[in-house]
Amino acid sequence: MRLFILSFFAVILALSAAIAEPKERSSPLRRWVSGFSHRIWAGPIVDAPVIFPRPAAPHLASSADDRFHLHGEAHRIRDRMAVLGALDHAHEVLLRLGFSPPIPDGGRGGTQGFDLYFVDEPIGAEARSDGLDPLASLDAAMAYGVVGNDVPPRLIPACVVDAYAQAALLGLDPAESPRIRRALSAFITYQTLGIAGCEDAIDAWQFAPEEGPFSESLHEGAGGVLFLLVLDARWGGEGRIPAEVLSLARQLTWDGSSLRASPDFWEALEAIAQAKQDRFADLLVGLAIDRLFTGEYAARPELRSIPAPHAFRRGRPRMYSFHTGASPRGVAPGGAIHAEFRLEGLEEGDALNCWVDGEFGFQFTLAALAFDEENRELRRFVSPPGGSNHRAFVPFIVPEGAHRIRLIGISLGFERPDEDLPPPVARRARFILERPEQARAEP
Repeated sequence: MRLFILSFFAVILALSAAIAEPKERSSPLRRWVSGFSHRIWAGPIVDAPVIFPRPAAPHLASSADDRFHLHGEAHRIRDRMAVLGALDHAHEVLLRLGFSPPIPDGGRGGTQGFDLYFVDEPIGAEARSDGLDPLASLDAAMAYGVVGNDVPPRLIPACVVDAYAQAALLGLDPAESPRIRRALSAFITYQTLGIAGCEDAIDAWQFAPEEGPFSESLHEGAGGVLFLLVLDARWGGEGRIPAEVLSLARQLTWDGSSLRASPDFWEALEAIAQAKQDRFADLLVGLAIDRLFTGEYAARPELRSIPAPHAFRRGRPRMYSFHTGASPRGVAPGGAIHAEFRLEGLEEGDALNCWVDGEFGFQFTLAALAFDEENRELRRFVSPPGGSNHRAFVPFIVPEGAHRIRLIGISLGFERPDEDLPPPVARRARFILERPEQARAEP
């Protein structure tokens, strides 16, 4: 018995010494023993979605299969069958795109299906949380939809689908940024009805191209629908790429009331890009060019608009060297600025040195595109992204038939974007053009 007790204490002392042993790399024994005592999550955390009490509104109508239920004053929902039909169609599209419907809410609202409330508040369309599902295998929130009294009649079907999609997304990843969820719900609504969410935000990013794709100023992130559409087209996903990215961002929080915020949508996107043997910076550059010039994607209806006029500088430089003024606003990571010039006085084979010159702190990449008089792209020059330089250079050779050149300065920031952190201060940028022979002649 004494030998057994001594052996027991010897084992305890050995384990304690292994755990406390000051080593640069922990031993397998230390990791095995400490794993029984505690788990520590060292990544970023975010608050769980705020729980809202349900509106006190009468029940008005239900779908035939009891999947959808409408609540509110009768005068707010004149065509109830159209609303229920939009929800039913949205359910089919949601599954086709690879998303899951909202998780069951346990009979809240007096029904066993999804509840949508029409309320006398100017809130557009949103989903509100009933709380986290404690039995889910991954983080998930129960939710219901709300549509406000500020929605015009023509947008009611889109707003209904938008609220339903937001509720589904809360059930898939409540830790994801609300701006990402708004972009995803606008994407689902666009795939369902051809309208990009309750704000019809399809053109928002086009008219503020220097903003990041999920900027708060783009209808609280809904303008990121264009980023998702161009991404899906680039990877040939037929609408399923956003759901695949989101599926990699889901996680389980095992302690505390806050939620793990990593991996997030940007991290998952980078992982998929690497799996496709595509650098993340190259992906951002490709998407910025795809959405901001009418070439390969000209036939896509969501790219029918042109960027805002203030984003362009048009004309013909009177002489080289020449530089534009600084951009009126800073260029956020994933955003871009444009300048466009006629190539009068230059002939085929002539060379131009083109630069984008940004404020210190962000990486910039430059693309130079040559067009003929019929707006057809003739040639594209792109500086290699990466590094820490806030300037980028392209040697531009005038191709045969070139009429004008468009410069696109793309901001890559200084690290991968993270919607859970305060956005970095955007940096302004300008373009510089010079003839190589003039550059050599300068002292």
